[in-house]
Amino acid sequence: MQKLDKKILIAGSHAGSTSYAVIEELKLSKKYNWKIFFVGAKSAVAGKKVPTLENTIFPKMNIKFYSIESGRIQRKFTRHTIPSILKIPSGLLSAYFIFNKIQPDITLSFGGAVGFSISVASWLKKTPLVIHEQTVAVGFANKYSSLFARKIALARKESLNYFPVNKCVVVGNPISREVLSLKVRTSLHENKTIFITGGSRGSETINDTVKPILIKLLQKYYVIQQTGFSQFEEFKNIKQKLPDGLRQKIEVYPMIESWNWYKILDRADVIVSRSGANVVSELITLKKPAIYIPILFSYENEQFKNAKIAVDLGIAKIIEQDKLSPLLLYETIEDAFGNWDETISKMKTSELGDEKAAQKLVNLIENLC
Repeated sequence: MQKLDKKILIAGSHAGSTSYAVIEELKLSKKYNWKIFFVGAKSAVAGKKVPTLENTIFPKMNIKFYSIESGRIQRKFTRHTIPSILKIPSGLLSAYFIFNKIQPDITLSFGGAVGFSISVASWLKKTPLVIHEQTVAVGFANKYSSLFARKIALARKESLNYFPVNKCVVVGNPISREVLSLKVRTSLHENKTIFITGGSRGSETINDTVKPILIKLLQKYYVIQQTGFSQFEEFKNIKQKLPDGLRQKIEVYPMIESWNWYKILDRADVIVSRSGANVVSELITLKKPAIYIPILFSYENEQFKNAKIAVDLGIAKIIEQDKLSPLLLYETIEDAFGNWDETISKMKTSELGDEKAAQKLVNLIENLC
């Protein structure tokens, strides 16, 4: 039976990893030949020209990428707040023009200001819209995008409290096939390895906390650090000034592309990270001990709630950002390595069901076409 051609527009301000997992499944569809378009943020940092994971990887996958400067209501007032609010109308207009140009059969939004703008355009054009809520609570944009959605795919059942139940389907958090192909380790690597990441955009807070203890860490561990673009050159220079023996024990990257991400996770024994929904899901699935530093101003405290799932399973620790210090981070890393075997053996069984989430989400999309 010949497969039908369909067009899907995927949108989100910062959903590269989750989108990547879903795109993998769309390409394997037995029902449709999917032509995939992605609309994302123009820059990773407000007011600066910084590449995003989405505009870096998707063009390399032959996916047409469009960017819009979609303003948003920021939860922390900065010098970018008012200019951002003023961009909301132009963002909605840009979304409508892009949508009209693509004429997709269905829309999938992962939230953020870009996802909201595309959700409005989808509603105006009477095109079926599916939104996916990755967190254990609700994202600010998804809360309002749900008004336009035909179906709301949820990562966690707790999010049912925030949406119309008749629209909701719990599917889990999509994880890439590469990550799922990894075997769960039951012993430390010969070179004990820490992976430090602030998400695809990096975290200056985490980077600045690591700097004073970096030499101390390198004396005991191998370090892989993903800094984001804003501090990549600084950390590259720090690496060059290290003694030869220590310089060989650190790798520094501004960004890690999705097809290399799983390789880094496989090499890591302990991960220091923000607690975005996707990375928490991946690390729980792989039973990787983690130290999470949730973003302070995430909506509904979603990053803390994401991390708490891993803590309750016994596989992670949380350091709240307002209590973060180089000494506390170092001591928590030491503790994670010292109790590594016990942590792995005593981790509770996860019933999150994220292994099949990408397939479930694609099935939901295809049933609406």
